[in-house]
Amino acid sequence: ICEQLSSAGIANQMLELDAFISWPVKASLTVAGTVLPANGSAFTASADNLAGRVTRSLELTDLNGAFLVIDGLPRYDACISAQKAGALGVIAISHGPQRHYVQASPLWGAPTGPADLALLPSVPAIQVSRDAADLLDQAITTGSQVTMTSEIRTEWRAAQQPVGEIEGREPGYVLLGAHYCTWGDGATDNTAGVALLIELARLLE
Repeated sequence: ICEQLSSAGIANQMLELDAFISWPVKASLTVAGTVLPANGSAFTASADNLAGRVTRSLELTDLNGAFLVIDGLPRYDACISAQKAGALGVIAISHGPQRHYVQASPLWGAPTGPADLALLPSVPAIQVSRDAADLLDQAITTGSQVTMTSEIRTEWRAAQQPVGEIEGREPGYVLLGAHYCTWGDGATDNTAGVALLIELARLLE
């Protein structure tokens, strides 16, 4: 990014900072002997062959010691509700064949202390594709156990933030920004956004 800015004659620098980062490494769900691919949710707990029954019920007696099954994304509120009920974790079923890379944190930016860290879910959460719905419904009906594996890396680490600056003619400033991190291929999230910013900078210069 800095090379592109420099080639356009734009003053830039690379800032370094300590960032609290979480990313899903790998995940799977085994149901009735079938290993289903899954995506873990950042800022949730890891799970190493964690086994238990599954339920869609929000009753405490049903959730305790079971995985909560929900539709859509593994949302923060669902993770915390499951955690408070004593659930093993959350299994979210996508509305389509795709599985999303998401995070389950209420924080914006880095945590400022133990109180912020305590807000993060202490249970694992994954998402499977819609194709897994029938298998999970069967497991709910029969009371069969499923096994979850989810590896999540959450840590403080050094990060870099490229910054470009174009001097204006009047007081004040306009700030344009986009994240450049991604868990997947990142063509639209967020390589396209970064490319747009670089082109805007070139045109404004």
